[in-house]
Amino acid sequence: MKNKITKLAAGLFLVTALLIGNINANGTEFNALKIEIIEIPAQMENWMTDDAIWDTESLNNELFIVEAETELEMENWMTRGNIWNNNYRFVAATETGMELENWMTNEGIWNIQPKAMEEKLKLKSWMVNTAIWN
Repeated sequence: MKNKITKLAAGLFLVTALLIGNINANGTEFNALKIEIIEIPAQMENWMTDDAIWDTESLNNELFIVEAETELEMENWMTRGNIWNNNYRFVAATETGMELENWMTNEGIWNIQPKAMEEKLKLKSWMVNTAIWN
């Protein structure tokens, strides 16, 4: 009974705090569209105070089905040595050694000169005009 009263008191406090917060909101923010939003006041409904919904201690345990898990069992393949000790199925990949190729030492590839040079940036009058930047 004490638990029910505590839950009810906490619920009423929360609802009251929400209502007071909504009532005192005087619209301190500017609405760009100047549309006034009207909220519907909260109403207490039957399910909110129904003991059958909130009393979880007296729920009928027959409603819940407890599933039984099967026990883990050892199977033959789990203990067979020839399965775990065979490496014949996996072939190790071998890589060839690194070789020096012609393109790696070709000076024509590595001595590339830039073809287009960009202009140097010039300081323009608008960039230092104090009337623009103040």
